[in-house]
Amino acid sequence: MTFAALVVLALTQTQPAVDQSTNTGFVTATYRGVKDFILRAAEKMPAEHFVFKPTPDVRSFRDLVAHLTDANHLLCSPALGVPNPNGEVVDATEKKALGRDELLTQLRASFEPCDRAYSALTDANAADPLPFFNAKRPRLGLLWFHTSHAYEHYGNMVTYLRLKGIVPPSSEPRPSGN
Repeated sequence: MTFAALVVLALTQTQPAVDQSTNTGFVTATYRGVKDFILRAAEKMPAEHFVFKPTPDVRSFRDLVAHLTDANHLLCSPALGVPNPNGEVVDATEKKALGRDELLTQLRASFEPCDRAYSALTDANAADPLPFFNAKRPRLGLLWFHTSHAYEHYGNMVTYLRLKGIVPPSSEPRPSGN
């Protein structure tokens, strides 16, 4: 499935309360779709498969979920004007020996600042320069990068799920009437 098809699918499966005809509304709706896919994918993977690696040189599914948790803090904190709760450690969660349930709790919690950042995104503040890695980035650009990064790793999750015989959320049948 192409990235564009995933975006369209995500947008049709979410209940957006935003005007998708604007750049900021489209980015917010896209974020909500990938958030849903990531959470559902993480929840679908059984605990015994969280350590699964398709090959020895890639992250385990657990490490992928931890990486997404860290990325939410890293990329959404600047959009809120607050420090990253992990400080300067980019992969703090990934370095912790967390079990599936605790990791899922942290993943869910890591989306809270992102929810606030996307809810605060408007056409009026989209171009505001925000500090990010010793440079200034426009708020919309930073949040679009967050969404793109999340979809990149959701694509990884799809592969891991499929290799374990699990249908990923973006390939599940849609409920009738949608």
